[in-house]
Amino acid sequence: MTDAAEAGPPKGSLSETAGTAVLGDRFQIDFGNALPALDSPGRKAFAAVDRKNPGKLVYALACRVDLPLRLRFAQSSIDRPVTGLVNCVGYGSVKMAEGYRPTLILERPLGGRLWKDWKGAEPMAEKEVVDKILVPLAVALDTLHQRSLRHRSVRPDNIMLADQGGTVFALGEAFSAPPGTLQRVAYEPLDRVMASPADRGQGHVSDDFFALGVTILALLIGKDPAVGRDDPVLAVQRVTTGSFSALIQGHSLSTPITELLRGLLADDAEDRWSMKEIRTWRDGRTNKPPRQVHERRGELPFRLGEQQLAQPRLLAIAFAANPGEAVKAMRKGQFDMWLKQSLRDPDAAETVEPLLKTGPGGTSAISDEILTTTVCTLLDPGGPIRYKALNVMPDGLGGVLAKAMGSGERAPVQAFAEFLNSEAVEKWAAMLRLRGRKAGDLEGDVRLYRSFLADGHLGGGMERCLYALNPGLPCQSRQVIDRAPLTLPELLVALDAAAEKAGAGNELIDRHVAAFVCSRSKPAEGSLQLALKGGPEDDAIKRLAGAAMLAVAQKQTGPPSLKNLTEWLAKRLGASLTQFHNREVRKAVGEEIERLASGGDVSALVALFADEKRRTADKKGYADAVDRYAALESDVVAIENGAEDRAARARGLGATIGFVLAYIALLGSMSVSIFGILLG
Repeated sequence: MTDAAEAGPPKGSLSETAGTAVLGDRFQIDFGNALPALDSPGRKAFAAVDRKNPGKLVYALACRVDLPLRLRFAQSSIDRPVTGLVNCVGYGSVKMAEGYRPTLILERPLGGRLWKDWKGAEPMAEKEVVDKILVPLAVALDTLHQRSLRHRSVRPDNIMLADQGGTVFALGEAFSAPPGTLQRVAYEPLDRVMASPADRGQGHVSDDFFALGVTILALLIGKDPAVGRDDPVLAVQRVTTGSFSALIQGHSLSTPITELLRGLLADDAEDRWSMKEIRTWRDGRTNKPPRQVHERRGELPFRLGEQQLAQPRLLAIAFAANPGEAVKAMRKGQFDMWLKQSLRDPDAAETVEPLLKTGPGGTSAISDEILTTTVCTLLDPGGPIRYKALNVMPDGLGGVLAKAMGSGERAPVQAFAEFLNSEAVEKWAAMLRLRGRKAGDLEGDVRLYRSFLADGHLGGGMERCLYALNPGLPCQSRQVIDRAPLTLPELLVALDAAAEKAGAGNELIDRHVAAFVCSRSKPAEGSLQLALKGGPEDDAIKRLAGAAMLAVAQKQTGPPSLKNLTEWLAKRLGASLTQFHNREVRKAVGEEIERLASGGDVSALVALFADEKRRTADKKGYADAVDRYAALESDVVAIENGAEDRAARARGLGATIGFVLAYIALLGSMSVSIFGILLG
């Protein structure tokens, strides 16, 4: 449980640089005019102009290359702007002095931020907070929720003054970072507090209303309600007394505001207030108060090392933090008795008891890691999936993997692969069902990710998992990362630029490029990488399959001309002519490759090898020649065995055999046609 900022500095930290850039032939960005008041953590703001609509005030936010943007959320606000939200109006990759950066174009709030920093501000009057902030922001959140979107960045320093007079307030941007990663612990619901920032996931609609409640409290008291308490201490207080009591302690508020905050800060998401209850409260009517949910606790505490813990949720946190010590304590034979006799939870005890038993030779029915996952889920079913060092919410896998692969280290990536291939998700889901909760679709999703992980071909592997889980992540290939392509068109343009300097021996279509194309292509085309599984793993097949992937991408999204890329592909594909057996066919295709090389159409190049009529004729000619040679060879054997008129027949056959041998000498040995695989 750490504070909100993501671990580690951004890749290629941004500096203020002179110059301008244009995004999408529409938005002009002035890098010489930085707007520090609109910066987000690790992301730098600059002045911008909307050429299409000069009267609309916008700004640019240059983002991190190694973390995904929330592009679905951004596109939704572009298509249908939300009142009470700083909407996105465009996005793409823009060249800066340090290289290209994924960049958002956002509506510009003229008054900047309500809170300039986390030192706080003067307390606001209740009426102003309710009328100008609570109601309009709750309406904005409700609009997002109706679109199946979450904000997940509601906090005092992300409330913006939309006008210079400071009379109109709006929620700040939440597009530039994975959900919840920039939130302080106090603003996260209790279940998500247990996960690290990158692992928190999109969350439930009620999570936004919890953050809104803490924000309202902060504005009323003029400071962060968690000030002076570190995360572990605050977490324990919230578990033992409830989030409302832990956060509001020591502050005197009016009865109506206390009622509002009690509803918004309810730890049970089912009881937490939404827009409906806020409207009822605003109209002066009475809502059914949230249930007084007290954390279960054992009659006697369970001893773990020097700790004595009675609350199951605190015990789950301690088990996950000290798995080795936890397993020893559980396997001593007293834990199941504590569940049954002290916690009065016979169902949990009955589930755990057989898992703790050991067989001959001390073998266990379950590994220590899976035992910890199972028990922690039983104790805290609303919390994260705990496996070794991972504490990840079910919808937070994308953030985990992006962080792991962005670290440049093998260990966190291997840990994620081990997590996927373990039984952790299945055990977590089984324990949720035992507790009467829904496990969602994660089990099916994980089976899909495992199939990606097991696929060693281009378009599969951990890279495919990365882009499937993070649709807003720029392509991380070393070939194009300097241009940070967010979309298929941007990837193709980046590859076209790289191809200008690349030789035929350079490999532009690496595992990241292939996985990015397969993940971003339409479903009907997205399984194109399966073509690689149909034949031998030789260089010709890889070259052609890679070219076919790019052809699909260009066909679906453009741009219409990729001259550098087709010239590079022409050099690469020239080595694949051996798939054609007939020398004249090879010559004709080779000449056609040269003609199309500068045309910029990848599909036209690929079509040369996909010409069914030509391939069929070439294959038939080859088969006929082989059959004819076999027949003649049989005749030769017969002659050598003493058939009549051996000499005469040998003379008659000599010329024909010579011709056939010469013809077959022109044939290649490649027996599998790549496009029989790609198109078959």
